[in-house]
Amino acid sequence: MAALAALCAPVSAATAGDTDSVIREIMADQYHGAYDATHKCWAHSYRNENAELTQYCMRPLKSQVVEEKGVSTLYVLAVNATDINDNPDYGYSQADSGLMGVFKVSLGGTQGWIYKALDREMAVGFAGQCGCSDIQLVQLNNAGEHAWLFTSGGTWQGVTNASFSLLMPVKSDFKNLSRIPQTQGEENPGVSYQISVKADDTAKGLFPLHVIKLNGEQKVDEFDVPFDSAKAVYALPEQQ
Repeated sequence: MAALAALCAPVSAATAGDTDSVIREIMADQYHGAYDATHKCWAHSYRNENAELTQYCMRPLKSQVVEEKGVSTLYVLAVNATDINDNPDYGYSQADSGLMGVFKVSLGGTQGWIYKALDREMAVGFAGQCGCSDIQLVQLNNAGEHAWLFTSGGTWQGVTNASFSLLMPVKSDFKNLSRIPQTQGEENPGVSYQISVKADDTAKGLFPLHVIKLNGEQKVDEFDVPFDSAKAVYALPEQQ
């Protein structure tokens, strides 16, 4: 994961109300300002854990302004472009992941905005696709803190393995709090899960997740999964 080098934003010409300009400044700052005007994205070289270098071109995909503890807060999601056909650098094999960037900034003050948490290069998905088209920003507690919820995975030899991710800012980084599968592949073919956040006005910590277990299209069970604060994850009970 990319470390947060500094909590201060660069000197900004954008105002808190001009979120489009704030997003452009975030992209230019995190992806070195290498803007590809032809494809409307920012070029970025990503080196994986095996020291292999892959080229991506990053675009903002979704953003949302929310109030957190009385502060106007902007969440931004960036993903690599997958529609570039005239540059072989952006052609991907089945083994190549997609790339995501997640950013949380507070709006206002003399600079207009400031980073609160970020990860500019999260490798997810396969074949150059993040698999995160279903991503949504969800509120996770009564303090108004939020997280990105989505599914990601891949299909190999006809078997699909996918999991839910729940990316929440923790200090200056984003952590995946979910260990809940969407499918179990060869281990339990036909079984899948759906999850949603179960808001609770009395909860003092993170809300539980409501899980529906399916076999094919038939619901076979539903239950709540509390956040395990000792392990800092949501995980299915062993019997499920």
